[in-house]
Amino acid sequence: MTTITQNDYNEEVRETAQQIAEQAFSDLEYNEMELTEENAEEIITDYLLHETIEGHEWIIYTAYHLPIIQYSDNDEYYAHNFGGEFLTDTLSNNGLGGLHTAIAFWAFYADVSELVRDEVSKQADKLEQE
Repeated sequence: MTTITQNDYNEEVRETAQQIAEQAFSDLEYNEMELTEENAEEIITDYLLHETIEGHEWIIYTAYHLPIIQYSDNDEYYAHNFGGEFLTDTLSNNGLGGLHTAIAFWAFYADVSELVRDEVSKQADKLEQE
């Protein structure tokens, strides 16, 4: 594993958001649904964002967790959205490594989700131009 930088992290967040938006429109097309921003956002909200982050290499491999926490603008997302009780339970049940995993997952999730809406708009604009 190579060390990641702030720029690497920002680029990965942007690329992941772009991939999720592209996948949402691809799923709409595959299921013969209307290709709209609203429908794409519904697919993203329903399952795509969580599944993509959960299967991302940087979440699977623990060596990335501390850099994610370090570089994320949302490193406190887990604590703010789930509360101290979840932090304590995660630490008690899964140890420090499990806590790092949870914090890194939700920080990366929040960072990507902030960019997804813009990427969906870009994909919708591309479709309108075709």
